[in-house]
Amino acid sequence: MGRLGYAAVGVAERDLALGYEELDKRAHGVPFQLVSTNFVRRGTREPVFKPYVIAEARRGGGKPPVRVGVMSVVRYNPVFLKTGPSGSNISIAQPAEMVRRYVDEVRKNSDVVVLLAEVSNYDAHQLAREVPGIDFVFGAYAGGFSTQEEVEGTTRIVFTGNQGKRIGETRAFLDPERRIASQESFIYFLTGRYPDDAEMLAWVEGALAKIKPAGGAAPRGALAHARRNG
Repeated sequence: MGRLGYAAVGVAERDLALGYEELDKRAHGVPFQLVSTNFVRRGTREPVFKPYVIAEARRGGGKPPVRVGVMSVVRYNPVFLKTGPSGSNISIAQPAEMVRRYVDEVRKNSDVVVLLAEVSNYDAHQLAREVPGIDFVFGAYAGGFSTQEEVEGTTRIVFTGNQGKRIGETRAFLDPERRIASQESFIYFLTGRYPDDAEMLAWVEGALAKIKPAGGAAPRGALAHARRNG
C-alpha cells in the first residue's frame, strides 16, 4: 500500500486476527496512517487507533492542496474481542455513534470528508442519513460494488467490492469555497487487459518467495492474483 501511494488505510477485523501488538509491529514504519473511528478499548469509547486523519491532495497550478479528512468504520459486532495495547482489549463501538462524535471536528479542518466503511450498503445509507456532514462513503463489503451513482442526502456512496479485484476512482470538483460542486466515479475491473508494472511485479514475487515453505511453491493462487492486480 505504501508503494502504491496510500495516505490512509482503514483497519478492519481481519487486520487484528493476531492482536493489536502484531499489527503494530508489522505496520511499523509504513508511510501511511492506520485509521479506525470505532475500534475502541473495551468498556470505553476511547479509540485504539487514530479516529481520523487529515491528508492533503496536491493540485497543480500553484493552488493550495485539498485537505481530505478520513475516518474509518467497520460493522458493529458486539462479540468481537481482541487483545489491545498495554494489556487492554479491543471491542467495536456503534459506527454512527463514533462518526457523529468526530465529524464536526473533521469537517472544520477539511475541505472534503471521507468515510471508509466496511459495512453493508444498507448500513452505509443509514449512517449517512443519521450523521450529516460526510461527503463520500467509500465502502468495501462482501464483494458488492456500485454500478450507478448512489446518494443519500448530500453524501455520495461508492462500493468497490473486496479482495483487491477492483479499483475505484472518484474525481471531485470543488467550487470557489472549496466544497464539492460535482463528482465522477469509475470502477476498474483488474483483469489481464491491464499490463503488469514490472517493478511492482518483481517486488510482489520477491515478497511471495520469502513466505513460501522451504522447497515449496508460493501460496496457491497468490501469484496469479498478484499478477492480475498488477
